[in-house]
Amino acid sequence: MVKPLVRAAVLAGLSVLVVACQGQVKVKLDNSIGLATYDNLGLIEQKPIGIGLVVGDDVRNAVTEAVVQAGVNSIRYTMPVGEALATRLVTALVFQFQRVQLLKEPVLPSDGSLDALMIVKIKDLDTTVKISPKWNTVSTESSGWIEVEATLKDRDNNIVWIGTSRAEAEAAQESIMVVGSQDAGVAVSQAIEKTVAKLVSQLAASSSLREFIARSGQGS
Repeated sequence: MVKPLVRAAVLAGLSVLVVACQGQVKVKLDNSIGLATYDNLGLIEQKPIGIGLVVGDDVRNAVTEAVVQAGVNSIRYTMPVGEALATRLVTALVFQFQRVQLLKEPVLPSDGSLDALMIVKIKDLDTTVKISPKWNTVSTESSGWIEVEATLKDRDNNIVWIGTSRAEAEAAQESIMVVGSQDAGVAVSQAIEKTVAKLVSQLAASSSLREFIARSGQGS
């Protein structure tokens, strides 16, 4: 049996949770590299070329949102997918190529440091979130999915390779009070990590990339 004072404290905490979660919550997505990336990348071998990763404003500013009803109110979770996607792409490409530069426009630098451009687009993106407040914690179930397309072009704007990658993830978290607001983005973070690793792995294993490296005179 819960003592009256303890019950009052718990109920007060839940009231804080409901008030704090009204309106809009910006969720910070995880940009770090975990085991899922290494599992999907497989053999990591740096190629002797430079890649310019083109991430335009449409991708950089991409967000996904989920609206959850909390009684008479609603919580809108906003997740900055573009930032997490670009960060993870740069990291994964650094594993695979000797030189990597993040670009906003599809223009190669004049210094000759880069050999090709990789242009990225988001083809599909969505998420769902469900929250269940308990005595002194909140349970958060989330799902996320993302599909990314990348095109690799040489200096003459010829297409070297085109690839698509899609990943889905589900997550269940339980956290204390308002800390749980960040749990809404766990599944989306996992989906981004998986789709980035699979995309870069496809590129690294493609025969068209090997042929391009050979033509450029930089293959072994």
